[in-house]
Parts: sequence; structure tokens; C-alpha cells
Amino acid sequence: MAYNNKEVLKDVNGNTIPQYYNPTTDSYEPLEGKDGSNKVIIFDANGSELVSTQVVQPIIDKLDQLTGTALAEENRKVFEGFDPLKQYYLGNKVAYEGSSYYVIVEPPIGTLPTNTGYFLLIAEKGDTGNGITNIVDNLDGTITITYGEGQTVVVEFIGNIASNISYNNATSGLVSNTVQGAIDEVNTNLVAHQADIVTDVEGIDARVSILETISAKTYGVRRVLDATSSTLQRLGDAVGLVANADNSNVAHNAVVNDFDSIYPWSHMRPCIITDNGKIYYEGEPGYSTAIGDWMIEVPEFHIKHTRDGVNEDIYVSGPQMPGYIKTDKFYVARFKTTELADASHASRPETFPKVVIGRTDFRTNAQAKGTG
Repeated sequence: MAYNNKEVLKDVNGNTIPQYYNPTTDSYEPLEGKDGSNKVIIFDANGSELVSTQVVQPIIDKLDQLTGTALAEENRKVFEGFDPLKQYYLGNKVAYEGSSYYVIVEPPIGTLPTNTGYFLLIAEKGDTGNGITNIVDNLDGTITITYGEGQTVVVEFIGNIASNISYNNATSGLVSNTVQGAIDEVNTNLVAHQADIVTDVEGIDARVSILETISAKTYGVRRVLDATSSTLQRLGDAVGLVANADNSNVAHNAVVNDFDSIYPWSHMRPCIITDNGKIYYEGEPGYSTAIGDWMIEVPEFHIKHTRDGVNEDIYVSGPQMPGYIKTDKFYVARFKTTELADASHASRPETFPKVVIGRTDFRTNAQAKGTG
């Protein structure tokens, strides 16, 4: 019989359910899936069912070889002057004393780029040249320039342009033996290579997008709206993880917390922010003597927040995912607000918290800290 002669499937409330028509059984069958996606079964050439890891893992391995992870791709965009107070990561590039370096192993903070265990020299500072030492007008439309260690070059002028400087092209790989001709030749080659580079970058962007979608993990919780219990249900990759906390006010106790090794929690850093905005991170020089607000730095991450009238779901992800919005880096106080002798507010250890304060005064003191 044709599909339009068969009755569709409905749930206990009489509502039509997701389904498809199976011509083999001549009937409608439920369409299985999860989180709005259809269930798909993939078979190999022999007709054997493949599990998801058999399909996805080879793709991930190959993409890792070509592009690295999405975070590593972001790291490769960093190229700046070396800062001894900053943490650098695999793929970062820094300039130091005229040379350029590439991070090959995440170094301890303060490690100089000259340390070959952590940095790779990619461009070395050149020697200082002697420059031009003499120019002679030959009175025939040419001039002779003396430079360096006594080398000379004859320049022929066409109008006001020195366009016919001769040079030895034996090692350049170029056809032209004049400077202007070589410049034109290099420009032509560069345009061709730029097109190749654009193509390669577009391909890398596409592969990174695939990698983010396939390998990125999301960690979520669900709150039942109007529930009387404060207990939340874990969702996504957060299911089954352990999250213990040290609640002792007397001593530091080691506890098991799987999120300590998961971004962004793994990159939250204790720090002290001084009145002039300088940040001292725990473990760095100056931290033990710094005076300021004791804070926790929370790195940037992405979040998705949904409500369906019954549940409120909140998901966190490191890289950008469809439906997620970016949350910029921010700081959270490690201690409750205390009032200092000058009536300003601060986050300090071993101080009494401020317990009575009006909303206006609280906001005024908070704004006095500045933006950020």
C-alpha cells in the first residue's frame, strides 16, 4: 500500500509524533533521536553497523595533524612583545631583543624566549649594516653608490626613478638581473602565492569549524522551574563528573574535582589587583607582598541559556558553538566586602565583612573600583 493510505502514529494525548514511512514493513515507525537531532545509523561496506567513534575519531586525528585544536588555532594568532609577567601557550609568538620566537612547550611564567626547551627561534635579529658611505655622479645619467664593506652599484636614472640597478641573480632564483625587474617579478609571484594562502586559510577555517562542532564538549545543568528543591540536574558532558569542594575554614584539604582539569574552570586564576590596576597572579613574583583586592580571574568562555516553560538549561563551552554567546574575561571577589579605614570597600582575607550597608552606598563604592 502507499504511504498516504496508512494511519500515522500518535502519542497517548493524540498528538502526531516524529515518524517516517518504512516501505519494507508498509507502516509508519517512530523517528528516534536526541536534543532535536535524528538518530542516524552508519554501515560500512560489509553491512556492519559503525559506532560514532569509528567515524569521528579518524576525522579528529587528521584535523589535529593539519590544524591543531580550536584553542591552539587561537593561540597562533598571538604575536606580541615578550611580557615576563604573562603566561604563554603552545602556538604563541613573541618578539624579544629584535628576534622572533614560537612557543613549542607551555613555559613557566617569566621563562625567557632564548630558552630552547620552550621557544623556537623563527626569525633572528640581523647584523647592523654599514649603510651607504659614498655617492658619485658619473655625469652620464648614472650614479655610483658605495656601501657596506666597499661594495659598489651603478644606478641608471629614468626620469627621477632609479629603475635599472643591476644585481647578481645567480642565487635569487629570479629571471631578471635588474632590481626593478626583480621587484616586478616578486610582486607577480606574491600575488599568485597570496591566492594560494587565502585558499589554504579558508580550508583551515572550514576544518576548524568541523573540529569545534565534533570535538568541543559542553557542560550543562538543568533547573526545574518552580521546583522547591535547589538540586540541579547535570547535562551533556557534565554528567558523571565529580565536583567536590574544600569547605574547611581551618586548613586546606585536597579533594577530587574533575572540573579542575576542564576549561574554563582549569584556567581560573587567583590574583591580587592593586589600586592602579596591576594584576599579580598567585605564584608570580610580587604576589605575596601585593596590596589590593583578592580576586579570581575567570577566562572568556561561551554560554547557552534556554527556557521551555518547564526547565531552565544552562550550558558552558570553551570554543564557540551554535547558539552560544561569548562571555568576556571577568573577576570575582574571593572574600566578602570589607570596609577599610578610608571607607573604601575591598576583598581582603582575615577581615570582618561589611554586614550593614545601603544599596546606594554599595553601588557607589563598587563603581569607585573602575570599569572591568
